[in-house]
Amino acid sequence: MRRSSILVMLILALGGCVRTLNTDFAVPAPGLRTGVGGAEAVGFKVSVNDIRSDKTNIGTSRNVPDSGDVFVLKPRQPVEEAVSLGIQAEFQARGFRHGNGPAFLLVDIATMDSTAIQSLFRANLTGNVALSAQVVSEEGRVLYTNLYRRSDTAIEKLFFNTHDEGADHLAAVLGATIRTMAEDDGLILALIAANRQR
Repeated sequence: MRRSSILVMLILALGGCVRTLNTDFAVPAPGLRTGVGGAEAVGFKVSVNDIRSDKTNIGTSRNVPDSGDVFVLKPRQPVEEAVSLGIQAEFQARGFRHGNGPAFLLVDIATMDSTAIQSLFRANLTGNVALSAQVVSEEGRVLYTNLYRRSDTAIEKLFFNTHDEGADHLAAVLGATIRTMAEDDGLILALIAANRQR
């Protein structure tokens, strides 16, 4: 069970109030990347599936010492869409072509969770991401599989009292996870191999 779910149940048991906070959730733009040689000849298509047991939120936010209330962060956009767009942007920044294949990058969201604990004007933020990825050829052959996992904590980060900080931190952790995926030589070679099999 995820830590955020445990926190919600604990707050309810203690008579606290659980509120839903709708928040924007998008991966930061990748910025300038070094192109991969021959990437312009490599076509791929991303498909993302959310396999989390609880797909309704991306974490929690609460204040201390007034820990009676907890905010559950609910993204306005589907999490799969945010991950897909982030992957497309990261790989396109390196020169790859996103379209209809012939390489298929199948990604499962195994973990996407955040915790934010605010005290006065400071916040402790934790983001956890795990993405499982497969490269599949046009013929349906699995050419490569890997799990990309990242956990990051920001201690005493300045807090602006919006309760969106946890979602923003999680988006940054997701972006770093996707970057690790794009820098995986095995995955890149599998994308190239899938294009050569046509």
